[in-house]
Amino acid sequence: MLNQCLSLEDAIPKLLTCLCQSLDWELAEWWLVDGSLLKLNQYYVHSADTELRRFSLHSLQTTFTKGVNLPGLAWQHKTLQYLDVIENREQFRHHLWLGSKTFQSALALPILASDTEQVVGVILLATRSPKKLNPDQLTTLETIGNNIQQFLMIDRVNDELQCMKEALDHSALVTIADTQGLIIYANDKFCEISGYKRHELEGQTHRLIKSDHHSPDFFATLWKTISAGQVWQGEIKNRKKNGDYYWVKSTIIPFLDSYGKPFKYLSVRFDITELVAVEEKLKQKDTFLTSILNNVPQYIFWKDTKSIFLGCNQKFARSVGLEHPDQIIGKTDYDIYPSSQPARSTRYRQEDQHVLNSESPIFDILENRYEGGKDNWFTTNKLPLYNGADELIGILGTVENITDRIKAEAELQRFLNYPSIYCVLPILMVILCG
Repeated sequence: MLNQCLSLEDAIPKLLTCLCQSLDWELAEWWLVDGSLLKLNQYYVHSADTELRRFSLHSLQTTFTKGVNLPGLAWQHKTLQYLDVIENREQFRHHLWLGSKTFQSALALPILASDTEQVVGVILLATRSPKKLNPDQLTTLETIGNNIQQFLMIDRVNDELQCMKEALDHSALVTIADTQGLIIYANDKFCEISGYKRHELEGQTHRLIKSDHHSPDFFATLWKTISAGQVWQGEIKNRKKNGDYYWVKSTIIPFLDSYGKPFKYLSVRFDITELVAVEEKLKQKDTFLTSILNNVPQYIFWKDTKSIFLGCNQKFARSVGLEHPDQIIGKTDYDIYPSSQPARSTRYRQEDQHVLNSESPIFDILENRYEGGKDNWFTTNKLPLYNGADELIGILGTVENITDRIKAEAELQRFLNYPSIYCVLPILMVILCG
């Protein structure tokens, strides 16, 4: 009977009716433990007798605590409690509510949650004529309690699965395909994004939304993975019915039979079209910025607050013997400059620390280096580097080779140190002409 019910609410009335009829008892009640776990409240009552239905109004206004009266004892001991002869109210509070014709026999069957073994409810049965239950009947009742326990677990799992399905349907594009790749289910979100109606998708393969962006090897690897019973994850570019493209982050899960062979494939996708567009714009900006950095005449680098390199341009990388700017990430001055010149690296780090401590730049640091068999002159600027939250995150440095400028200035100075012929010529004219 229980397996024909869709929910606990649907099962309880049928269950209580069945118990009364099969055991020939007059009254059946379902009591639930309230949210505070301190008392039992009546949830549902069944009786074919009009007088007993009126009696149920008393139960609606009554609660039981753990260990008190028959339902409370079933709750406390987690076992079936049975009174074939009710002797007083302390045993069964319902005893006096019917006046002269009171209940003679009663039982309370606790219902336990399968995962916590905590009592979640109590089924109460009572009758106005004495009932002597034999061991088989008591065993049957305990079996019923176990079945209800399993049903409660299934009902809870179904509720959780339904909640998960609703959440998934609101956020993900879901399809189910058979082993031939034919779509046998598509949720509303998939239909909405793809532009296809459900009947247009069912019986079709996912080639219907193929964008031709990916190579045949891409899909060959995908099918090889899921056909082997393994989960595949990746990003796929698809095409809508109207021809527009969209990107999804996809997870394909094979359902396996008892032999470990896939018999169905569940695909869960999340629309990442906007994210891909943003990433593409960032990539373009990064390419543009890298192009600028690599074409300016200066050597450019940036470090964190511990003077560890975070990056540089191509010109700086080559100046320290690296093939690519990424190779400098994580290195320090001691790593990239000759070990024979530790004082040089120490001086650079002292300059860095000054900028970081003062949060003020240093301009035009003049330095002479003997490189390539000749003297070279460089000027360096170091500035504090901040993030978008205006937090100090490191330093930015620029270095420029000013050797040619130094030579030109020296040549000019040398020239200015000699008298100009235009200044000497008038004097010579006066002397010669007497």
